[in-house]
Amino acid sequence: MNEKELKIIWKKYIDKKIYRIVPAAQKSIILKKGFDPSKDPYEKVNPKIKKMFQIIIKLEKRGVVFEDQWKSGPVKGSIVVMTSMRSVKGKYIDFVAKKKQIQTFRKRWDGGCLVTYVNKLTNFLLEKIDELDSEGEKLARYLNKWSKKRMGKKSEVLYIKGSNKIFETAIFYCFIPQNQGYWESPFGSFQHFVKVIKKQGLRKYLPFLKGEKLFYLRVRKKISPKEIKFEK
Repeated sequence: MNEKELKIIWKKYIDKKIYRIVPAAQKSIILKKGFDPSKDPYEKVNPKIKKMFQIIIKLEKRGVVFEDQWKSGPVKGSIVVMTSMRSVKGKYIDFVAKKKQIQTFRKRWDGGCLVTYVNKLTNFLLEKIDELDSEGEKLARYLNKWSKKRMGKKSEVLYIKGSNKIFETAIFYCFIPQNQGYWESPFGSFQHFVKVIKKQGLRKYLPFLKGEKLFYLRVRKKISPKEIKFEK
């Protein structure tokens, strides 16, 4: 494929809006300071969340099992915990290429993915209150209240152009059956796109770029506020 043909593909699938949903209360801060993946807004509560995860694992080993329904089928609490721990430990900010995904996130993950699962897991723990000691009960009640405060609030949709160089160092995080792929990002300038496609092959990325398969762009570097725009 020559560069003229690649330019058409880049213009169609890369040089477009890449979205993220955020709480409306954060809009003014983001417009002033942008995003810094090294700063976790839930840093203070993360130790409590980790303790709650440990309780879920201990209960599962005793046969008291939390279960959630995913597209792939039912999953146990240990899987939910493993997935959620990435949000707790990860120093990145996720973006998606399809605005429709944002609407799905609003319905499925009210308040965000981590907040939603903290709410689900603590609801489960409060249903199994007899299985908890006083410290565990206190922790479950605290985190349940914490999660509820962050759910049901107004959110805003922001975007950055996919041709922005910030996405050249992002992780192309794609969902593959029974696995996850951590690939080199083809997003960014046309020159970067050509370099990645020549090395990795267009066929590898095309189903994701066309929206046939799901992926996130995980940004690991600080994003200046001038790069960010909000949907009207």
